[in-house]
Amino acid sequence: MLKRCAGAWSGGEPPDEHEERLRAALIRLELSTWPLHGRIALEEKGENLRQLHVLDAWHYLGTVTTLTAARKLKGEPLGFDRDSYRIIRAAIESGLHAITVLGS
Repeated sequence: MLKRCAGAWSGGEPPDEHEERLRAALIRLELSTWPLHGRIALEEKGENLRQLHVLDAWHYLGTVTTLTAARKLKGEPLGFDRDSYRIIRAAIESGLHAITVLGS
């Protein structure tokens, strides 16, 4: 036994405290619904850089340099990735990036 669990099963804490700790951990794992209408282009700008990251429903679809290319991009999601979800969510919620809705 690794003896790393402070849970009720190991006698490390009362069952009600364990359930509350578990509930809090599960709440942190909940995903937000996609806040936009369809695919978007999220602009990333630097001193000599302008890229548009095409995203849909927390999925990264590709990176292009123009809105025309973003609209034509036929990228398909490869599957859900929690790290990508966190990065995309933070970028959208930051308000620091221009977002263009591309539609479905």
